[in-house]
Amino acid sequence: FTWPGYDAVALRPGFDETYGAEPDFLLYADNDEAFDKVAAGFRPTIVQPTNHTIARWRTASLLKPIDTSRLANHASILPGLLDIPALQDSGETFGVPFAWGNSSIIYRKDLLPEGTDDQSWNILWDENLAGRIGQRDSMDAVVLNAAMVLGIDDPYTMGESDLERVREKLEQRELLAFYWTGRSEVEQALATGEVMAAYGWNASYAALKRKDVDVGYMVPREGVLTWVDFTCLIADGPGDDDEAYDYINAGLSVEAGAYLIETFGYGAANAGAFEAVAPERLADLGMEDPRR
Repeated sequence: FTWPGYDAVALRPGFDETYGAEPDFLLYADNDEAFDKVAAGFRPTIVQPTNHTIARWRTASLLKPIDTSRLANHASILPGLLDIPALQDSGETFGVPFAWGNSSIIYRKDLLPEGTDDQSWNILWDENLAGRIGQRDSMDAVVLNAAMVLGIDDPYTMGESDLERVREKLEQRELLAFYWTGRSEVEQALATGEVMAAYGWNASYAALKRKDVDVGYMVPREGVLTWVDFTCLIADGPGDDDEAYDYINAGLSVEAGAYLIETFGYGAANAGAFEAVAPERLADLGMEDPRR
């Protein structure tokens, strides 16, 4: 049970050959959809939620511990990806880093030649761009962006007064061309110029660059949102543990990590994957030093 794109065969090298078939996949559009479906009774073997939702999965007793001794490349995982408190409990680990990246603003450099000197999330509230702005249809995007523009110190632990300020800020919807749910929507709109600035992930930025669309990827003064997607095992999920760990290990390989970087512009969990990608490609994606 995973995100669109993570079902690519190149992200599990050797797995299909070993078992004579590809895994069964069901795809979700956001973390809330994934959690709600499993909480309601759907049982996959594996799920790949984002770091800030791990505690929610654990609190609902939906995950089982990972045996890190069965992870062939555990020692090669970038250390910073393991330093997330929600992953650990009483010495047990509940997720394996798979991919990481950023959420920021993708913008048309050719259409906004003078409009990006002051890089800020505020561009998504710019009345001069009314009808030419794209936002993701997700609490992760809308609420956090508003909180950052408002200067709220920790958008992940807001009290009622902060939430009320955010509610008032969400008049943004009147300025939007649309809320997007799938990457292809926002990529097409940016490529055609329908929108000039939009919330987006590294993958959309990389895809548009490959098509020679003149886009930039902001580093807003309020900060960039960084996320990590983890591979987790469902507590009472079906399937065989050996197959599940073989799948996880395939995704932790250098080959899978290099494909993740090259194709999606996301960071890989395996530090060795960055050595398998050309330095100029890493520079183009802003990943020259993944340990930062």
